[in-house]
Amino acid sequence: MNGLILVVEDENEIREILCELFRSEGFSVLEASNGEEALQRLRNSVVKPILISLDIMMPVLDGQSFILKLQRSPEFKDFSHIPIVVVSAGRGELQGEIAASVPKPPDFERLIELARKFSTESSESLAPR
Repeated sequence: MNGLILVVEDENEIREILCELFRSEGFSVLEASNGEEALQRLRNSVVKPILISLDIMMPVLDGQSFILKLQRSPEFKDFSHIPIVVVSAGRGELQGEIAASVPKPPDFERLIELARKFSTESSESLAPR
């Protein structure tokens, strides 16, 4: 297993494609259809994700609000440094830190490249020194 990825996407078809893509490369996947559901998944997760794939334009809690809540709320301090890859058709400036941005329709090779990169970085940070 290469690590856990949280996929946050309101469009079912795109979410399913992204989840299958990551699973086919050996990653475990948590799914959420909006930012509030994603925060709930993090609250309930036993394993910390190595990466969050995030859409921006979603109902209930959009991607921008999710980023700010994740990175600024004391409740999520243990998750605030998880790399976020924005996968969105939306353009514009975002507040908060993101690791990368991949426009829709997503370049699957780029997403796998990023997932592998953050999987390696996560493994290295956990290695004994």
